[in-house]
Amino acid sequence: MGLFDLDGRRALVTGSSQGIGLALARGLADAGAAIVLNGRSASKLEAVDLAGADRLAFDVTDHAAVRAAIDGYETERGPIDIVVNNAGVQHRTPLEDFPPEDFERLMRSNVSGLFNVAQACARHMIARGSGKVVNIASVNALLARATIAPYTATKGAVANLTKGMATDWARHGLKPVPVAPSGAAIAGSGATAAARGSPGSATRCKLRRRLRSAWLRHTRAMPGDAQIGAPTGALLSAGAVSGSCDARACPHCPPRRAGWPRGGNGRGSACGGAGGHGTSSGSRRPRPCG
Repeated sequence: MGLFDLDGRRALVTGSSQGIGLALARGLADAGAAIVLNGRSASKLEAVDLAGADRLAFDVTDHAAVRAAIDGYETERGPIDIVVNNAGVQHRTPLEDFPPEDFERLMRSNVSGLFNVAQACARHMIARGSGKVVNIASVNALLARATIAPYTATKGAVANLTKGMATDWARHGLKPVPVAPSGAAIAGSGATAAARGSPGSATRCKLRRRLRSAWLRHTRAMPGDAQIGAPTGALLSAGAVSGSCDARACPHCPPRRAGWPRGGNGRGSACGGAGGHGTSSGSRRPRPCG
């Protein structure tokens, strides 16, 4: 991929039997990492076509099961160098009608589940003096949208929990970081092809520009560690927002610029190639598009 090299590293991606998690797993594999897929269903994990990947089935909300699975894997297979906490759920209902059981389910999956996995992996990483903890938050950690207030609360918790992880674990050589994707179409989520946008459409290109903007913000946040932008770069390169434009000059995107992770077809548009930012008038400082 060029942006970063993960040869010799092993990455556990939770919730990686489909959607963003699977796209991240594929992208990290393309960068050279050995992949450990995770989900609740062993049969569903076995159906994933990702050569060389290990499968580790457990429910992230079960603290004891998480710790047993990760401790067992570290003993039998070797160290987990990177953990991507992606597993989570969404539920849309007006707040005044939101079922309390669904509120609790979101909290268990999106917050407690992330804590369970991060803690279990961090115990081994601390002993080794190194490790990456990538927590998938959301733009909704900073935004408010109708019908998803509890989900927004969980992603705000993810962002703040990640700050706490950095405060506690950075001195041990760990690098916790949140990544905040925008919308993505996932099988079974109810999103339609029309909502996702056809290849080369303004809708699809807008999604890719949002992801690129997130990548730029995170690489700027810690310019000394280019790997901080790895998860979003991997997501783009793996085509999580699939069907990027095929034209060299996409009508919806600015021209290609250097310094971005390659996406889709790599032909040079902001949604499908290595471009995606311009420069401010009179300045060489890059600015994100979209």
